[in-house]
Amino acid sequence: MRDLCEKKQVYKNAARDQRELEIRKSSEPLGTEWKILTLILPMVSTFILSGFYKSNGYDKKAKDVAIWTFFGFVGYMVRIVILSRVL
Repeated sequence: MRDLCEKKQVYKNAARDQRELEIRKSSEPLGTEWKILTLILPMVSTFILSGFYKSNGYDKKAKDVAIWTFFGFVGYMVRIVILSRVL
């Protein structure tokens, strides 16, 4: 009986640890180097990276990649408009 209780406690602890890990992963922000990279090089591959993060439970990182990629595209569009008016 005691052996069964110990196993049950081990499974409860493992489940709790798994939930804590999932919560930490889902709220982990994107690193500064990745923000800069997606801002400078907004490509389709960054959306693939976002999908990779999302599928592995890194929800905040996935959202940050999409946001910074969008900012990069907007930045390039602004540069194109400004250069077309100047030239």
